[in-house]
Amino acid sequence: QHFAFQFGLYEWCMTDKWDAKNAEHKRIAHGIEVGDGIPEMRTIAQARSALKTVGFQIKEEQDLADVGDRVPWYYPLAGDLRQCQTTWDMFTCWRMTRFGSFTTQSAVRVLEFFKLAPKGTFDIGESLKVAAEALVAGAKAGVFTPMMHFVATKPAAKD
Repeated sequence: QHFAFQFGLYEWCMTDKWDAKNAEHKRIAHGIEVGDGIPEMRTIAQARSALKTVGFQIKEEQDLADVGDRVPWYYPLAGDLRQCQTTWDMFTCWRMTRFGSFTTQSAVRVLEFFKLAPKGTFDIGESLKVAAEALVAGAKAGVFTPMMHFVATKPAAKD
């Protein structure tokens, strides 16, 4: 069988552990949606179904966020300085601590006040804080992955 199209993708998904009836799971999904501007988070099953609905055959799939890494993918968002890997990580992780977030957002507010940052920059930062908290909570609860990897092919159209 000839394939006209083959591709791989990473998709942000709610995992099979996600329960639409669980209030905490819904809070996490909503935080990701609002904080990252996503209309509606979908499950891995929904992503798989969407691929099949448009004619793709899934050849490989794996949640690459769940492969037993010693340091979790979300460590820069968690604000845990103990998990820093490099000097740059110290700055990245520090920004996500309560003090770092407060300092950063205060500086942005001042820059916005003096028109050195566009109006709305502070509000975007607040949304991203919501997103970061939800992403970390979703990862820790095992209900969210930003790395659902699919490799799919689409058979060539018959002439």
